[in-house]
Amino acid sequence: MAWEKVTQGWAAQDDYRMLGLRGWVRALEVTYSVDNGWHVHLHILMVVEQGMSEEAIEALTGGWFSRWSAGLVKAGMPAPTEEHGVDVQRADPGAMAETSGSWARYVCKGLASEAVMGSTKAARGTSRSIYELMRDATVGRRFENPDTGQVVQLADMQARALLAEYEEAIRGRKQLTWSQRSHDLRNGVDMEPEKSDEDIVAEDLEGEDVAVIPTYSWKIVEPRAAELLAVTERHGADAGRAWLDDVGVEWWLPIGLTDARRPGIAPGFDG
Repeated sequence: MAWEKVTQGWAAQDDYRMLGLRGWVRALEVTYSVDNGWHVHLHILMVVEQGMSEEAIEALTGGWFSRWSAGLVKAGMPAPTEEHGVDVQRADPGAMAETSGSWARYVCKGLASEAVMGSTKAARGTSRSIYELMRDATVGRRFENPDTGQVVQLADMQARALLAEYEEAIRGRKQLTWSQRSHDLRNGVDMEPEKSDEDIVAEDLEGEDVAVIPTYSWKIVEPRAAELLAVTERHGADAGRAWLDDVGVEWWLPIGLTDARRPGIAPGFDG
């Protein structure tokens, strides 16, 4: 809602007609810290006409901040301050390519990709990015007994709860968005069509099916899933299956290979 206040309406159109804005790309980043909770913020790349005056740049960024602030207040949130609510940095003009085609490709595939990486990079200080929450929720921490060599992998249950909260809030929202119609920075650039979430999930990555692990076995394997993954990646599928046998859980060979059942030791069996 607050972002629509910035990019829609007559004031937004004046940014293009009067102030020299050519287009923008926006990336959403979310981090979490114990001290301050969720931190939702935007990385926005604004592309403007060459030779744009300092006064025009200040008018453009000032207008965006004013509309953004008004949108937040309307949504029931406190108004941000310019000191903590916005950080404007100018890109080096020398980094921009001279031809329009090269320039557009640089923007679309270069700076835009850099902006969207916010969700996968490490957060600063005590904050955790979504990538770090996923790592802690699935891989967790690894502890090894120096005397016996036994390894225990513990997942972070708080990280799992935070991820569930994040998934509920982010559902249906785009992480990367562009200015539209004639102001779309992707116009005239040789780029593949944008894929939906469903397309990405359905895409065949040509990986190898190693084993089918039933639910009751997965409860035992899950705390050590990172160990299974590491063994399989380093030594191959057979080593991964041997690891499952050593753990003593039931698993099956994928149907593509055979439907043979590998009984192992059923969970809870004291034989």
